[in-house]
Amino acid sequence: MLHDPSRDVTSTYLSTVDQWIDSSEEVLVVLRYLGMAGAKDYAFIESPVAFRQLVDSVPIGTDIIVFKEHYLPLRGEVSDDLIQAALVLVPNGSEYLCVDLVPDTNVEQRLSGRLGDTHLDLLEDLNDCKGHPVAFGPVPPFCEADNEFMISASKGGIDGPR
Repeated sequence: MLHDPSRDVTSTYLSTVDQWIDSSEEVLVVLRYLGMAGAKDYAFIESPVAFRQLVDSVPIGTDIIVFKEHYLPLRGEVSDDLIQAALVLVPNGSEYLCVDLVPDTNVEQRLSGRLGDTHLDLLEDLNDCKGHPVAFGPVPPFCEADNEFMISASKGGIDGPR
């Protein structure tokens, strides 16, 4: 593990996220955990206070990736209609993300998700969630470098395999 102070959660980072929340009313957060073999959680944050609570709740070394743009536009209780809309929204062979909007942990803001890249996987994932509220869409580009639509920090400035 490497300590990189430039990757820490700074006041500039927090201020940018605050501005994005104020302008778009909601940001998508992807949490990637240090040394957890790719484990991820997701959150939809609607206030600066809620974002700070999320940052405070994650372990040191968590990569906190925030998206300014609205991702996962298909939302609602999984039904046959939502499944059909999902099949149209994400072509077979393209990566998708399905986030369960009901927390499955005792940490309220963190949501679980399923990633896939085939319509067969998509059908299986959504059929498993029938009757549950989800957010669905193409996978956000969380592995890209920071840009005008995405900003990331590593809590404590600790970087390493995720």
